[in-house]
Amino acid sequence: MGIKKILYHFINDQKWTLGFIEQPLKDIVEGKPYVIKYMEGMPHGRWFADPFILDYDEDRIQVLAEEFCFNLHRGRIARLSIDRKSYRLLEYKIILDLPTHLSFPFIQRKNGKVYICPENSASGSWCMYEYDPDSQQCIKVQTILTEPLTDAIITDLLDKDYIFSTHLPNQNGNTLSVYSVYGVLQQELVFPSKVARNAGEWFCIDERVYRPAQDCDNGYGRAVIIQEIMQADDSLKFNNVCRIESNHPKFTTGCHTFNHYNGLSVVDVHGWRRPRLVKWVNYTKRLLRRH
Repeated sequence: MGIKKILYHFINDQKWTLGFIEQPLKDIVEGKPYVIKYMEGMPHGRWFADPFILDYDEDRIQVLAEEFCFNLHRGRIARLSIDRKSYRLLEYKIILDLPTHLSFPFIQRKNGKVYICPENSASGSWCMYEYDPDSQQCIKVQTILTEPLTDAIITDLLDKDYIFSTHLPNQNGNTLSVYSVYGVLQQELVFPSKVARNAGEWFCIDERVYRPAQDCDNGYGRAVIIQEIMQADDSLKFNNVCRIESNHPKFTTGCHTFNHYNGLSVVDVHGWRRPRLVKWVNYTKRLLRRH
């Protein structure tokens, strides 16, 4: 890594944390008040993002998430165990580590088994792994698509199985690609703003289908927008119904993941790793522009 890139990361590195919402999913979508309980006990030198709830009980919450280590400067997939009452991180374990960056471990549950399809756009492909809860390791099942997909999901909520994803190099843009489960591009959906990137798994309330979307209009993952999906013939319409933002006093730059499982919701929020340095750099830039 060159000096310029090292300096860029030193100034612009961000950090992330997770938050949990206990209020009913329907209340969140309807815009009723909710409380985000943020995770405590983040280990030094790393952060966690892109959370998907694996399971939980009255004592612990099990989450699959991206683990980003500053020394490695790439993501891996980790299994987190979090205390249900205090929301303190009790332990974590890396369950998938590849030479290229991993994130967004989308979960599929089939026939009593758990499969994950993490983002690995740096490798140019999107693969499925079976998660073994006994060994807490992932075994590759298949390569689904040889495309650099970003935050892809598979859903059967529209009568058939489809893959929805953005992809490099316009992963934060306004075009959402739709593929069959056989990897054939079906259509491309174009939004009026940069909200194409998925922010989590799609879900259903009272037979209505919803999609968490990332608002990237003013930067990557500024907020999560929940969209209701209306299906008419072969066309889809996306109506924004609510917005989820960070209210954390330190992680102030955005919220970019929302997932729900069995009555519990999880988000991630992000902020600057060195906020004082960023503030000073921005102040210096403004002074230089005046001269």
